[in-house]
Amino acid sequence: MRKKKKKDWSRYLYAIFDEYNRRYFKAELPSKETTVTFELFDRDEFCYGACRKYNERLGRNKWQSWNIAVNWELRHWEVVVRMTMLHEMAHLASRLESGKHGAQWKAEIKRLIRAGAFDDLL
Repeated sequence: MRKKKKKDWSRYLYAIFDEYNRRYFKAELPSKETTVTFELFDRDEFCYGACRKYNERLGRNKWQSWNIAVNWELRHWEVVVRMTMLHEMAHLASRLESGKHGAQWKAEIKRLIRAGAFDDLL
């Protein structure tokens, strides 16, 4: 009897990020500075995902890094994972403007809709 191969969840998420970055963002999102993870969110505040910005420093060098987290409980629903990834990548593209779902983010979502990013997901 063959052993079932365990799914590499981080590779799965990063493949979606990479695909969408190339297809809808002209590969301009900071892929080397961005981690993409599944995360178990607090059950009291259900959340599909989050996009976080970190300012880091090592000596005189400063840089920004990013994390896109998708709720671990969604991992078996690929359509929802993909929609959440597009939502969080729109935050990254608008560089987490204050107000979170402000004018820049809304413009980015509208651009993604016009580009057909959600067509196969709805």
